Amino acid sequence: MPSFSELKHVSILPIVDLDRIGPPIDGTTHSAPGCCAKFYSRSAKCYDHYSALKASKHDNELVQCPYGFASYKLTLGATTVGMTGFVPYPRIGGANERQRAKDYPHNKIVRTALGRINTALKHFDEKFREIEKTLIERYATALHEIRKLNRVVKQQAERICRKESPEKPDQANKSVVRIWKSAELMSQQFEIVEVMANEELANLPLNDTFSVYRMFDKVVRIYKSLHPKRLSIEATGLDNHDIRACDKTFPIIATVLVENALRYGLVDTMVTVNVHSNSQQVEVSVRNYALSTKKLDDSVFKRGFRGPSDKEGSGNGLYVAQLVAKQHNTKITISTSAPTSGKVVHSFEVVFPLAKRT
Repeated sequence: MPSFSELKHVSILPIVDLDRIGPPIDGTTHSAPGCCAKFYSRSAKCYDHYSALKASKHDNELVQCPYGFASYKLTLGATTVGMTGFVPYPRIGGANERQRAKDYPHNKIVRTALGRINTALKHFDEKFREIEKTLIERYATALHEIRKLNRVVKQQAERICRKESPEKPDQANKSVVRIWKSAELMSQQFEIVEVMANEELANLPLNDTFSVYRMFDKVVRIYKSLHPKRLSIEATGLDNHDIRACDKTFPIIATVLVENALRYGLVDTMVTVNVHSNSQQVEVSVRNYALSTKKLDDSVFKRGFRGPSDKEGSGNGLYVAQLVAKQHNTKITISTSAPTSGKVVHSFEVVFPLAKRT
């Protein structure tokens, strides 16, 4: 789906990225008023206006900015933008609006035209999604042969490690162990792509019983071979960590949460996984350190969401993990600690109901 960087090239009106708030950017036919950048840098009023716009539960609802222009929120898939920098007719009212209309006559917009603008952007979003879906389906098909080759690599590497070190295959030749574990990670990435191409897989029945701790421990061990000093896992509470799960999709949750924490956490900081069990449920938390400027919210679970980061990523891992969590009658949540020494702790948490014993 289109990101802000794509949408800004097709928006007629001045536009603001509500996930990375800044001064309005020129639209294709209506430029951002020159005073907007000055007003934005003068005080926090503009930032607060756009923050309130993002928090609004209603799209397409006209609100007036502190200096008289009109704005409204528009959500397109995972992208939330603010259309702004114009004076509507009929007007909202007020002296500031009258002054802006006088200063910027080319930025007057008849309200009925706003609907056509929104329709055009939503049509662009739909076409973009269709293209994306087609590409993902083609990738999934093309990856079939690669998956088979990767399976051979994984099996051969594991066989060598077990032959060299039967009791502790993870401590065999480091290069071969790295190949083995990397191939295992590739297998999990293929599963994520497959769910993206066919979301119906996230509706499969919970056909088996799994230990949540063992699954996360397996993923941690795999990633530890690539990041030996950055991961730790512990189990607390009761010994029972068994839940009903789907054997095809359940491992995706552990893979995505651990990989996400490693990728977006500060270099050389720890990622900690805790699996806590009581008489009714199993609670998992995956925590990593980040700069205090990088705050996260539920937007990270939207399809195609890519937050403010210089790291590569499709923006779909957490979306898929949330789909799989829903399949398992639960939900992944995100929380951010108060800043300390310029750092915050991001905590992804998920709670699974314990399997009923027969």
